[in-house]
Amino acid sequence: MNHKTTPMKTQTLLKSFKTAGDKLLLLDYDGTLVNFTPQPKAAKPDRRLLNLLTKLSQRSDLDVVILTGRASKDIDTIIGHLPIQILAEHGAMVKKDGVWSQHIEEDGKWKNKIFPVLIEYALRCPGAFVEEKPFALSWHYREAKEKVARKVVADMLEEVSWYQSKYNLKVLNGKKVFDIMPNLVDKGCAALLLLHQKKYASVLSIGDDKTDEAVFKALLPLENCLTIKVGQESSLAKHCVSNPDEVLSLLESL
Repeated sequence: MNHKTTPMKTQTLLKSFKTAGDKLLLLDYDGTLVNFTPQPKAAKPDRRLLNLLTKLSQRSDLDVVILTGRASKDIDTIIGHLPIQILAEHGAMVKKDGVWSQHIEEDGKWKNKIFPVLIEYALRCPGAFVEEKPFALSWHYREAKEKVARKVVADMLEEVSWYQSKYNLKVLNGKKVFDIMPNLVDKGCAALLLLHQKKYASVLSIGDDKTDEAVFKALLPLENCLTIKVGQESSLAKHCVSNPDEVLSLLESL
């Protein structure tokens, strides 16, 4: 059950994180490090963010990891030149030491069945579009009129629910986007895998979306984990900030 998060008191709460030994900084991208844009490809990092991630990656006691729902090819064109680890498609694809690898075994045949369905509903909702990723299909409706989208979304989800059970899929309701993917793809599992691979004295995870709640839930029982929600919605994160600009200010204090 979600609980009320408390506003972030930067200096007090980050003090223990900054003074810990080996640390993990786990960051979502869209809505966390950059503001949302009508077209995802337009959400590019500015010089401030690029310089900040570069400086943080140079610390020997800190591992910087981006955990995003974006396709690996997409996020790679944006920040792939940075010396940081990237987990794309909710952890299904991993870039470490400059090399991408697939962490999920899945044939993707289900997409051939659902893709035409999503296209049909996008045509019924001007402004909506479908994005195909190696392990997911995303139905975006950020530019659609809310009244029209509300009706189309209800019908779409009802039809998609049949495919969910047949192909063991899940539908993640993000911010003006629905991500459809295999049940085994999960941001929380990806986060726990990182902690299994290396022992960290402290972990800081920041995210804004419902997909990030899986991470917050996975880290909730661990005492050395600090979780921060971007936005004021109810969350499993322990603390919150208002927007990406506050996230960057927080990271600059590190």
